[in-house]
This record gives sequence, C-alpha cells and structure tokens, in this order.
Amino acid sequence: MDRLSRRFVATFLNSLPQTRSRRWSHTSSITPIQAFFARYPQFSYDRSKETMAQFHDMTSQPQWTKATRHEALSEIQSALVQQFNQMYGGDANDLHDWKRLCKVVSRRGMVPNDIGACKVVIKSVYVNICDLVDHPATKVPLPIHDTETALSEYTLSSYYKFFPRGAADGHEMLRLLQRNIFDPSRERGKSSTKSGEGEESGTGEAK
Repeated sequence: MDRLSRRFVATFLNSLPQTRSRRWSHTSSITPIQAFFARYPQFSYDRSKETMAQFHDMTSQPQWTKATRHEALSEIQSALVQQFNQMYGGDANDLHDWKRLCKVVSRRGMVPNDIGACKVVIKSVYVNICDLVDHPATKVPLPIHDTETALSEYTLSSYYKFFPRGAADGHEMLRLLQRNIFDPSRERGKSSTKSGEGEESGTGEAK
C-alpha cells in the first residue's frame, strides 16, 4: 500500500467516530413524544399542538382496534413521563430539579432553596400534567386553576388529558402534582381558571 492509499484509509477510519457522534447527536434531539409519533408516519404529527389531542385523533381512525389503542396509550404515557423527566428532571434528591419545576408551576414565582419547601409549593398548585409537558412546544400560556374542582372540570371537559396515577408510580414529583379528578375536594373553593405561569395536574383513568 503506497503512502497515498494509507493516508486515505487513515482519513476514512478517523472519520467514523465523528460520523457516529453526529448521528447520535441528531437522534438525541428527538423528544420521546416525537419518537412515539414517528412510529406512525401515516399520521401528520405537529409538535406545536397538544399531544393527547393528536393521540386521540390518530387512534380514533377506523383501523385502530381496542387492543392496539390500549397498547399505544401505554406507550404514549411512557413517552410523557420520559419527556417530563427530560424537561424538569426526575431525581427526588436533586434540589435543582425541584427548583426547575417550581419555577414553572409557582403562581407567585416562588422558588425555595430547599427540597421540602419546593414540595410544599408543588403540592399547592393545580395544573394538568399533560399541559405541563406540552407547553414549551405549544407556546400556550399555562392555565392555573384555583382549586381541585376547577382542575377537575377543565380536565373532564377535554376528555383526553388524563394522566393515569399508575404512570407516576415511584416518581415523587409527578405524585405531588397528581389530583383527584373524578372526585375533587369541593370544599377547596369555587371553580375559576386563570392563565399564567402555572398549570394543572390532570390525573385519573385515561380513556
């Protein structure tokens, strides 16, 4: 092998890790929700629109059976949890993760400097978890609900923004955001909704 050939081979081999690195970098930019919808190329997914509304539209088509819809529902719920973790973190012992979530859901912009206080803030808000995951892409102001009843009425009226309790097993942040949608605490106040920096936590059995 002459010098020119050796140089060509060396250049080619050296390029392989860089190519692989670029490929993985590109792949990592795809969100879990995008990856889910990419499995169904016949459906025109738009990341600027609500995830579960599009899931409902897609699985309402005649070719979807009850079994395939149920399987896909489990997969999109898993994608929502993964995307929540990417956006807000999922480490119950990481103060930065708690502060990041507090910054988004706190109505007064309160961002405590200890985990216990962050939990108090998060437990006091009423936001829909699906909205919480979607809003960076949809750019829609997050609705903040004054009460669990208001959150329940909002979630039930959408009929598809349910985040099943089982999906949050072992995930403390999601657990603190979850609310009782089917039997809300009526004594917590009247129904009213505002738009602002927070959201709500719709949880219940998904349809």
